[in-house]
Amino acid sequence: MPITFSCPSCQSRMTVPDNMAGKRGKCSKCKGPVVVPGPLPGLQAVPAQAQAAPATVRVVVPANAEVWLDREKTNQTGMERAFVLPPLAPGKLHVVNVRASWVANGQVVEQFRVVGIKAGETAKVNFLEQR
Repeated sequence: MPITFSCPSCQSRMTVPDNMAGKRGKCSKCKGPVVVPGPLPGLQAVPAQAQAAPATVRVVVPANAEVWLDREKTNQTGMERAFVLPPLAPGKLHVVNVRASWVANGQVVEQFRVVGIKAGETAKVNFLEQR
């Protein structure tokens, strides 16, 4: 099944064969770096839903971090944050670009993650773990 995702830089939608999951490449539009989403550790599947259902993205960041989901800045604070997505179509992979920015040792740190999630699932993104 092909994987459709958005470039984190220009939000251009791309579709690639599923054997590309986890591989790095360049956006066909802006030539920026992309990582094709695939199965992610911490993604906890819930039995398939017969109808559209929300999904939850749990984000672990330094308490002073700012977090964006698909270019939309969030307003939650604290080290652990939960974001409930609008109902998603059952059986389809939805890709969420997560960006976090914080100050550590006087320096601005900015990191990006791409999360694949389906209706009814919860995905965890931990910006405190070393990659």
